[in-house]
Amino acid sequence: MRILLATASAALVLLAGAAPVQASHGGDANSGPPDNTTHYLERFNLTRAASGATTHGLGQLDRSVMDATYADGPETDVLIYDAYYGRTGSWQGIAGRTNCQEDEWWWDGDCDVYRLRYNLSYAASYGIDSWRSLACHELGHTAGLGHRSAPSDTDNNSCMRNKIDSSRPRFDAHDISAINATF
Repeated sequence: MRILLATASAALVLLAGAAPVQASHGGDANSGPPDNTTHYLERFNLTRAASGATTHGLGQLDRSVMDATYADGPETDVLIYDAYYGRTGSWQGIAGRTNCQEDEWWWDGDCDVYRLRYNLSYAASYGIDSWRSLACHELGHTAGLGHRSAPSDTDNNSCMRNKIDSSRPRFDAHDISAINATF
């Protein structure tokens, strides 16, 4: 259903004449589109590196129509954790993971609450720019962005690439356009 929604969103953007949105910018992250442009982030005992990187990612969201801020309580949209999740099984090669914890699929297919987890088994050794790229990437999923690859990121400067790279700690213009086109 989420892939269908992402494809429908891309088709609507193309029909509206806006910048094209790649289909890979929506359904392949298992997180789905957000329910609205307001994003309240709650951090749970994050390490200093994870907390600082998350603040950077919040700033990247704020470059789009998203209104991201820290808050806690019943209005929280993104729950953020870090822990040593390991290097095997479903965490093999995974430094971060975002999924929809509470969705409104029965209503409109949007995600109400995301769970974002930084895997310290990998990220604990990251430098600041790699952390920033990781946070930008994972928070991009909470804005409905999927992974980017060479065909959809020809200038190779998006934090939404499949692999975390310290030289790409930001959303590029395509990412911002894709987020904005969702609303």
